[in-house]
Amino acid sequence: MYETKFERVLRAADIKVTAAKTQAEVIAALEQVSQLTLLSELFANIKTILGLARQVIFGFVFFGIFTAVVIGGNVYFKEQEGSGLIIAAIITVLAAVLRGLNSLFFKRPAKPTVHIRNLTHKAAEKHARLALGMQDIENAENYGQFESEFSTFYQGIPATRKFNILSNGRYNGSEHRFDFTYFDFVSEVRSDNRTHRQNIYGLVCAFPYAQGLQIQQPFIKKMFGSNGANLTHKIAMESQRWRSPSISFNESFATYVSNADAAAKFFKPVILTAIEDHNNSYQGLELEFSEHGDLCISYRDNDALTWLLPCSLSDLPLLIQNMQDGEFSKSKFMYLLDFVHVLMKYSDNNFDAMPQGAERNATPWGQ
Repeated sequence: MYETKFERVLRAADIKVTAAKTQAEVIAALEQVSQLTLLSELFANIKTILGLARQVIFGFVFFGIFTAVVIGGNVYFKEQEGSGLIIAAIITVLAAVLRGLNSLFFKRPAKPTVHIRNLTHKAAEKHARLALGMQDIENAENYGQFESEFSTFYQGIPATRKFNILSNGRYNGSEHRFDFTYFDFVSEVRSDNRTHRQNIYGLVCAFPYAQGLQIQQPFIKKMFGSNGANLTHKIAMESQRWRSPSISFNESFATYVSNADAAAKFFKPVILTAIEDHNNSYQGLELEFSEHGDLCISYRDNDALTWLLPCSLSDLPLLIQNMQDGEFSKSKFMYLLDFVHVLMKYSDNNFDAMPQGAERNATPWGQ
């Protein structure tokens, strides 16, 4: 097995994107790949053609030798006792020798560990986080603090749960400013006797205006443990199903609350409308307001953080040019931050007492 030059460059660029601290470093890593892309594609096509030709020629040679051995051996040993066994033994040895020569002189390329599509998606996400002023947290594998507060992080087989990304940021709105932590949470779940990987994305921030609420799209299936049993929500275990005055809201979301009076006060018509407006924008949208005055919003869209670029991620030169020029549209994640700001704006009541524990989130969540 060997690794081509282009694959080495891809792997090196992947490492640089992961370690990048600035937008310029992300762009520089992609530029190194772009310089080799066209030439490497040409060489790859040539190698593919030569590889096919080699296999055809090798097949004809093997067939010719095989035929010669069979015919010659049959003539030579025609009157010899046990000629069939001898011919079979010769053919077996010859096949083993030819297989060894093929492996020795024609090495197969190693399976690529990094693909261009995965790299560009990763670079676009990293560039977006840096453009938003977010800073990745090192050693993001630990999820204990999140699991203790939100049932979102109970999903999947326990040994497989981890964070691919944790990144701190700050949102400055017209009326509210808040720190948040973006997450990319991965685990393996078992369904229909199959194990598959799932990614959950979202953010966590302080939200001192509501407690003990959970809102989710009803088709979401929570998986817990290695047996794939349905997870009973932490809030649902100690609360009740709540229905709003809005029929359309109740059809779109399942809501659990620990205090029905507090829920009725929080779910003003403008809040219900704001949540409904985002129902179709995110797959698997879920909001969980913990008893500690924190909010976790999660979804399944893997493109929510990437900018809505005016080009395909596979168009590497144009992608780099757009990054350099700063020609981006607003990402779905930025709309999500705006959504949190709306929730805060219409939930903030200066006449209400601050919920217990809410004042502890003056610094970025989780620190």
